[in-house]
Amino acid sequence: MARVHPFQTNFTAGELTPKLAGQVDFKKYNNGVATMENMTVFPQGGTSRRYGSRFVGEVKNSANATRLIPFEFNVTQSYILEFGDQYIRFYKDNGQIVEASKTISGLTAASPGVVTATSHGYSNGDHVWINSVVGMTEVNGRRFNRYLDIYEEYLGTNAQLFPGMEKVISSVENKGIHWGVVTNKSKRFTSPLLQKLDLYERASCIVCGDTTDKKKPDPKPINHALLLLNIKSSNNSFYVGDSKKDVDAAKAAKISSIACTFGYIEEDDDPEKWYADHLIDQPIEILKILNI
Repeated sequence: MARVHPFQTNFTAGELTPKLAGQVDFKKYNNGVATMENMTVFPQGGTSRRYGSRFVGEVKNSANATRLIPFEFNVTQSYILEFGDQYIRFYKDNGQIVEASKTISGLTAASPGVVTATSHGYSNGDHVWINSVVGMTEVNGRRFNRYLDIYEEYLGTNAQLFPGMEKVISSVENKGIHWGVVTNKSKRFTSPLLQKLDLYERASCIVCGDTTDKKKPDPKPINHALLLLNIKSSNNSFYVGDSKKDVDAAKAAKISSIACTFGYIEEDDDPEKWYADHLIDQPIEILKILNI
């Protein structure tokens, strides 16, 4: 018996369920197939092999289950979404979508190496992509997970208060004024750092990056601190910070902001353009603002 090889030019019906076998009267029957693996069907009817995949980067934590979901915003914007344990990351054009770049001010050749970048705003556990480094070029084009255990081991090794800050704190305490700490740093690192600086027991409240479900510049951490201090009115409350997010958080919480021109200040930062209520060049100036 001669074999019959039907000539099929259209595959837009895709795979058909076996329950439709032999139902030639079905309108889409002649445009369907029983099995189609690793193929892509075009709207015009033709097909081609499915495009291959490319390794772009590891998931955030290979120990936990992770899902990659395609997302097409419109005909020109398509993304891959990486869903993991309490996080989501975005990929486009063969790379991960990241924040604006930060300037690296120092990189040691020690083991472990220490990368310094002022006002980076990263959270513990973030992955960092390093590039355009001159000198230690072997780190370029690599993604690094922040080594939290190593960071904790060396935490506060060279930490010290800015000149004049101890006098400010002592003067505030002598006046019976409560003071506290509101930081985006997690409790795991904030508490031991303050203990090494002998400030942990002196602070009336400590609000860390994981104390509330929000971080600065959201006002929730500052508002939580005011609640812990039992502050009924925020009229006489001040927040001192060295970044725009600190000033924005104070404004959102409706308390006075004091911006520092010292601290973790980048070269292109301009504290005057943060439009804080007060601007200081050294800690001792805080006493004048508080009329102490």
